[in-house]
Formats: sequence, structure tokens, C-alpha cells
Amino acid sequence: MNFGAHFSIKDGLVGATKEAVEYGATTFQIFSRNPRGRGAKEITAEDIANAAEIREENGIKSFYVHTPYYTNLASPKQKTWGMSIGSVVKDLEVADEIGSGFFVMHIGHHMGKGIDWGIQRVIAGLKSIAEKDKSRTKILLEITAGQGTEVGNTFEELERIITGSGYSDDKIGMVFDTAHAFGAGYDLRTPGAVDKTMGELGEKIGFDRLQLIHCNDSAVPLGSHKDRHEHIGQGEIGEEGFRALVNYPALKDKDFIVETKDPGRREDIEKLEKMVE
Repeated sequence: MNFGAHFSIKDGLVGATKEAVEYGATTFQIFSRNPRGRGAKEITAEDIANAAEIREENGIKSFYVHTPYYTNLASPKQKTWGMSIGSVVKDLEVADEIGSGFFVMHIGHHMGKGIDWGIQRVIAGLKSIAEKDKSRTKILLEITAGQGTEVGNTFEELERIITGSGYSDDKIGMVFDTAHAFGAGYDLRTPGAVDKTMGELGEKIGFDRLQLIHCNDSAVPLGSHKDRHEHIGQGEIGEEGFRALVNYPALKDKDFIVETKDPGRREDIEKLEKMVE
């Protein structure tokens, strides 16, 4: 079980890796590029080697590359959809090159076309990516809160996409974001609620497909279909729910990453670590 956070790439890959070390993290996450733009900062071979050395020397077991926000594989707009496919293919290559091997992806919005249409659009996008992708990087689809026309806010929708993509389980999986799932209507506030939600995940997705948990408390109520992160124990989920989550038997070999902001991010990691029994 590894704990960490999302760190900025403003000082590059080495800077983010050093920040992870400073926080005592054993896993972490970065954006592949500016999260709201398309310009990627060049990462040199020296950066990659230095970052790998820092990880090895400091016991960092894994790190994840996260898609920029503009990616939308469910878009009915051909230009946006095509650009998203190209962006994902490029980022899969980047994740390979820098030594990550994991790419976290926001699925996208169907923009009023309907959920079934959106799911099929995402599947078609993933199949197009597969035709171009030469990397070994694993695609990880992140559960959504169901804001607006978001695709992927239920285990059933995620399962349809994963199965429909035709990818093997070593090439595709999922990320369980606690704030997103809570917003989508999956209760996590008590041990009983965690048992029920995780039981459903295991039955409909399978824990072998679950790679990563984004641990974020929720600033909005259960089933609000909104994504508003809060520090651990300060939101609607609460410490009791997170304690049950980090001690859930099927999650013992998973990575846990907080996406909260400072001040308080370091404390969020420490809280989760202290909850493990």
C-alpha cells in the first residue's frame, strides 16, 4: 500500500519527484503537460534518468501521468474527438518514456447525445487509440461525478467501456476517485457503506482492474453530481469512511493519492497513513 499526492510539474519531472520525496510519498501523480493547455514542456533524457534515480533511492514505488482536462473521447465534435485521440496516444508514449507506465484519463462528456451514444463514442475512440498506440502504458479510466453530460459515473458504464474496448486487463483499468464516486451516489461515510460500495465495485468491475484510489473528501453531499474536493475528514465523507477504505482487504495492494491543495495536503497523506491498522 502506497500513499502520495498530485504534484506540480512547474519545475519539471525532477522537481515533482523531489517534492514527492519531501512529502514522504511512496507514489505520486503529475499532469503530462499544462492541464488546461496543449503545450507540453520538454522532458530530457537526463531528467528521466535523474528522476528514476531519485525514486529508487527514496523508495517511491510508482507514479502516474494524468490527462489534461480538455481531453474528451465522448465528444460529438469530430475535431475535439480526433484531437483527444491524438493527445492520448502522445501521452501514453510520454508515460512510457518517463518510466511511469500508467495514464489516468478523464473519459469525457457526450454533450447531449445521450449516455449510450457517449459510451459507444468512447469505445470507438479507445479502439482508434489502440491502432496507433505502441506503448506499454496502462490506460486507467477515472470514475466521474456525473456533472452535466459526463460519461462514466457508474460501475456499469465503466464496465461497458472497459469490456467494449477489447483491451486486455494489463492494458486498461480504472481509478476510483472517492469524491467523484460520492458525488455520483456511492456512499462511503461508514464501514457498512464502504463494504457495500466496494462489494459492488468488485462484482461489476473486479479489483484486478482497480489500480489506483484518488482519496479526496467531498465538499458537496452524496449524489450531488458535483466534483468538489475537500481535505480528508473535513468533508461529507469524513474520517470514519476513509479509515474503512484504507483498511478494506481488497485494497491492501493499491496506491492511494490525494489531490487536495496546500495548505493541508501533507496532513492528508499523514492522516491516511495513520489510519492503516
